[in-house]
Amino acid sequence: MSSNYRPVKFEITLPSEHPHLLEGLDEWLRLGLISDSQVKQFCWEYLTCRVILPTEVTPPRPTKTTFPQSRKPAEKAKATATPSLFGAIWQSFRAEFSVRWLLFLGMFTVVISSGALAASQWERFTAILQYGVLFAYTCLFFGLSFWTSKQANLRLTSGALHIVTMLLVPINFWAMDSFGLWQNPVNLIFVAIASIILTRIAVLLSKQSIFAGSVPVSKLSFINILGLSFLHLGWKINGFPLIAVYLALIGTTVITVFQNLRAADKQREEVDKNKFSWGRNLPATVIVYSSVLLLIRAIFGVGVNVTQLGLAIGICGWLIAWLAQREKRKTRTREQGKISPSLPKLFSQTIGGFVLFIGWCVTVWSIPLQAITVSALGLHFFYSRLNLYSLKKDLTTFFAIGLQSMFLGWRLLPYEFQSSIITFAVQLTNSQENYWTLLSVGLFPYVIFMVEFTNHLRKTQQKFKVVEASSLSPEKSNEQDNFKSSEQSNYKSSEQSNLKSSKLDALTTKNKLDLVSFGEILTLILGITLTTISLENPTLRSINLLLSTITLAIVTYQKFKQIFSSPSTSSPQSYPFLTYLTHITAILTLFSWIHLFFPTISQQVWAVICLVVMVVEWLFSVGDGVWRRSTWHIGLSLASVSYLLLLIDFKFTGNNIFINQPSLMNPSPWGLTWLVTPVTLTIIGSRNREAGKNKQIISVSAIILAQLLTLPLSTVSLISLAVGVVTMFINTRYLRN
Repeated sequence: MSSNYRPVKFEITLPSEHPHLLEGLDEWLRLGLISDSQVKQFCWEYLTCRVILPTEVTPPRPTKTTFPQSRKPAEKAKATATPSLFGAIWQSFRAEFSVRWLLFLGMFTVVISSGALAASQWERFTAILQYGVLFAYTCLFFGLSFWTSKQANLRLTSGALHIVTMLLVPINFWAMDSFGLWQNPVNLIFVAIASIILTRIAVLLSKQSIFAGSVPVSKLSFINILGLSFLHLGWKINGFPLIAVYLALIGTTVITVFQNLRAADKQREEVDKNKFSWGRNLPATVIVYSSVLLLIRAIFGVGVNVTQLGLAIGICGWLIAWLAQREKRKTRTREQGKISPSLPKLFSQTIGGFVLFIGWCVTVWSIPLQAITVSALGLHFFYSRLNLYSLKKDLTTFFAIGLQSMFLGWRLLPYEFQSSIITFAVQLTNSQENYWTLLSVGLFPYVIFMVEFTNHLRKTQQKFKVVEASSLSPEKSNEQDNFKSSEQSNYKSSEQSNLKSSKLDALTTKNKLDLVSFGEILTLILGITLTTISLENPTLRSINLLLSTITLAIVTYQKFKQIFSSPSTSSPQSYPFLTYLTHITAILTLFSWIHLFFPTISQQVWAVICLVVMVVEWLFSVGDGVWRRSTWHIGLSLASVSYLLLLIDFKFTGNNIFINQPSLMNPSPWGLTWLVTPVTLTIIGSRNREAGKNKQIISVSAIILAQLLTLPLSTVSLISLAVGVVTMFINTRYLRN
C-alpha cells in the first residue's frame, strides 16, 4: 500500500432541511473524517438564517443549566418582533435584489442593445463589420453558456446565458437582412457560414436542460424556432414582409396547437409536475418572443401598414392566451376544485386578451374580414375562460363580441347586395320612414344563437355534475381498503382533502348554474329590445313576435322534456316565469297577426276576440299544473280587457289613446256577449268542485258586472237578467253543497 498522501474530494448535494444532516456531520466528526473547524465553517455557510431582533430591550431571563443532548435537525429561527412598514419594504427589496435580478437585468440589456444594433445603420464601419460585432458576442455568449453549464456552482448563470443566446439567434438573422449582406457575393459566403453556425448553436442549446423540470425542446418546436429566425431574410423583396409575418404566425399557431393536442400522456404528466413559468417553458417563450419580434420589425422597422397586420396581432394574442389557458387546464386537472385563477396564468391571459383587443381595434374600421376573424378568436378565448372560471363578465364580453360580429358580417356583403336587400325588405314591410326597425328581425338569429349557446352551457354543467358524482363514487373508497394498517393515518387527511374538494366543486357547480341563468337573462333582454324596436311597424312586429313565440316554445319544451326525463331535476313549478312569458307572447302574436290582416276592425269585435280566446283558455284550465294556472290567469286578464273594451269607448289616433265616453251613455247590444264570462266560469266551476268555489264566486261577481253593460237597453237587459238568474241559481246550488 502506497504511503503517498492523496486527498479525496467529492461533492454531496442535500437539502438543508434534511432531518439527519447534523447527525451525519456529528458521526463524521467522531470518526475523524472532518475537523471541528470544518463543521463550524459548513454550518456558517449553509445552516444560518437572518434573525430579526426586537426593538425594545427586555430584561434578561434566568437561564437554566442544560445537559448536553444528541443533536437535532436545524430549525428556522422565528422572528420575535414584527418589523415596521418601511423596514419590511426595505428587507423585501434587498431579498429581491439578488443575483437573479442582476442576471435578468443583464439579459434585458443585452437583448435590447442587440435589437438596437440590428435596427440601426452604422456609418463608421462596413456592413460586414457591423454584423460581425453582433455575431461575435453571440458566439461569446454561447461559449460562456457552454462552459458554465459544466460548472456545478454556476447553474443559474448558465441558464441566463443560455436564454440570452437563444434570444440573440433571431436578432442575428434580422441584422443579416437589414444590413443587406446577401447583396455582395463575399458577404453572402459569410452569411451562409454564420447561418450554419447559428443553426448549430440552436441545435446544441435545444438539447440542454437549463432548469430543473424545464420543458424539453421537441423537434417541431425546434423547427418552429429556426423557421421564425430564417423568415427575417428576404425582406427587401416587395410584399414579402407581410407574407413572412402571416406565414410565421399561422405556422406557429398550427404547430403549437397540433403539438399540444397530440402530446403523449407521459410527457403531459411530466410537464404537469411543474408550475407554470415562461422561464421553465423555454420553447414557448422563445417562440412567442420570435413571433413578437417579427411583428415589431414589420411595424416599426419596415413600416407595414398596421391595419394589414390586425389579424396577425390577434393570432399572436390568442396564442399567448391559449398557452396560458392550457397550462391552467392541466393545473386544474391536478388540483381538483381550484377555481380562482393563479397570477401567472391570469397575467398571461390578460396580455393575450389585450393583444387580441388591439388586433380588433386596428381592423374594425378598415378591414371587416380580419376584424370578424379576430372576433372569432376572441369568442374562443372567452369561451375557454367560461369553461375555466364561469365568470359573468366573461359571458357578457362573449355576448358583446358575438353581437358586434353580426354587424361585421353585414359589412362583408357588397354594397349593391346590401342595397338590394334593404330595398326589398323596406318595400315588403312598408317601413320607408323607420327602416331601422328592420333590425328587430335582422338580429333575431343572434337570439337563436344565444339560446343554443346557453343550452350548451347547461349541458356542460350537467356533465360536470356527472363527473363530480363519479369522482365521489364508492369505488374509489373500495380501492383504499387494500392498504396496510400502517397507512390508515393518512385516511383522515385524505378525507379532509376530499371534503374540501367537494365543497369547491359544489361552488363551481353553483357558479355554472348562475352563469346559465345570467345567459338566459342576457338573451331575454336582447329579445325584449328587438321586440320594442319592432313595435313601430305592424309587419315586423308580427314577424318578431312569431319568431319569439317559436323560440320560447322550443326552449320551454326542452326544459320540460329535461324535467320529465330526469326526475332528480327541478319540477315544472320551477319555471313559472318562462311558462307565463311563452303563453303571453303567443297570445300577443295572435292579436298582432289579426291586426295585421284586419287593421280596421272595431273595438267591439276586439272584445269578442278576447272573449273567444278567454273561453278557450278557461276550458284548458281545469286541473293542476303551471300551464293550467297560466291559462286561468290569462283568461281572467282577457275577461278584464274585453269588459273595458265594451264599457269604455277608446279612440286611437296615431300613437295616442283617448277615452271618448262610457258605453252607458251610448249603449250597444255588444254588451250581451260578455255574458259568456259568468257562464264559462259556472261550467268550469261545476266540473271541479274542490277548486270551483273561487270560480263560482267570481262568476257571481261577473253576473253583477255584466248588467252594467246591458242596463240601458230593455230587451237586451231582460236577456241579461234571465241568463244571470239561471247562472246564479246554479252557482248557489253548488256553493250550498
